[in-house]
Amino acid sequence: MITIYLKQSYNLLKENRFVNGISVAGTALSVAAVMLIYLVYQVNFSAYAPESNRYRILFVNSLQACGSDGNPINNGGMSHKVVRECLYPLQMPEAVTAFTDRQLPVNIRGQQFYDKYTIKFTDDGFWKVFDFTFLSGVPFTHADWESGIRQAVISDKLARKLFGTVEATGQTLRMNYADYQICGVVKEVSQAAENAYGDVWVPYTVNSSLLKENVNYCEGTTGEFTSCILARSSSDFEPIRREMLKLQAAFNASLTNTKLDYMYSPYTQWQAVLGTNGFDRGTVGEWFKTTGATVLFLLLLPALNIIGITLTQFRKRRSEIGVRKAFGARSFGRASDDREPVDLLHRWADRTGVVICPVISLQVIFLFGNYCSDARYADTALHFCCGFLFHAVTEFAECRDPRLAGLTDAYYRGVA
Repeated sequence: MITIYLKQSYNLLKENRFVNGISVAGTALSVAAVMLIYLVYQVNFSAYAPESNRYRILFVNSLQACGSDGNPINNGGMSHKVVRECLYPLQMPEAVTAFTDRQLPVNIRGQQFYDKYTIKFTDDGFWKVFDFTFLSGVPFTHADWESGIRQAVISDKLARKLFGTVEATGQTLRMNYADYQICGVVKEVSQAAENAYGDVWVPYTVNSSLLKENVNYCEGTTGEFTSCILARSSSDFEPIRREMLKLQAAFNASLTNTKLDYMYSPYTQWQAVLGTNGFDRGTVGEWFKTTGATVLFLLLLPALNIIGITLTQFRKRRSEIGVRKAFGARSFGRASDDREPVDLLHRWADRTGVVICPVISLQVIFLFGNYCSDARYADTALHFCCGFLFHAVTEFAECRDPRLAGLTDAYYRGVA
């Protein structure tokens, strides 16, 4: 019977190649787009090294400085003064880190040319919040950070480019025309891990401009820093927020004409996926209005295609249906026989979408160069695509042989 249905689907596709081709292509692209959207959100939400603790991290990247009249003066990052007085004294978290990044020239002695790289200025708590894989050496210490010693941790990609090997500990690099001693080399970080990402990591105390406080503007509270707070458990989020508000109130009491507000910080990884960035709050409702509406449209498109082709098929076979009914065919059987070729046609469209998705995913990875160079991100994309390809193969097998029905479910029950 399946052979008859396949022949009918093929003949149906040949009847109007242009219209049916557009229908199949639309369904395939819709499936591929939905899969790709899911892949992007999986990468943004999932925990993976060096951001393995995403579900226990609170993000603070917004600060509003208001005048004595309550009107906002500045929206931006935090100064070192705010980090030192309001975040480092927190007792509830497991670790607190503050950081900022800049694009600066990097080379080694004797090189006349240089390239600009992402330099992450941070503290020793950074290595507690994020779990980097050290291929050589160790991170800079608390004493290095306090003393402002020019120590640097670099990525293995930069180490190979500058020194030809990852064993670069003890070597010297020049950054912004100053010498730094390399104390460690870590595995390259994907840009998808935006808080941990960098090419070089150094103590922010080596940069005097980050420590300066412009007391004439908002009493020295504004700056470039953002912060990540690692909780011992997600159940500690609310106590940490309350402790932050207490320190904020005490700090505001020490100011004369300025009051600080964290706005929508701190926020969790899930809130970040929904669109919260500290200055604006993302909600599930807002997400459904934007991305959710797109996904809904992409899901409706194949359904509309199926409805259109099914109605067309019923109209074309109306006389045949009458003859079959006269010979005693059941209504359910007739409807099933007429619908099955259309279902098979769209199943092939779904499989085409499943095949297209890995191609699109890999193209996206290669478009964002550093994404594809990170094995962790590439593995996530490939595992995701292979999972859908597995579904395609098993469903095709179930179509070809009814005895294999439930193969996918049986596999996952076995894995579980």
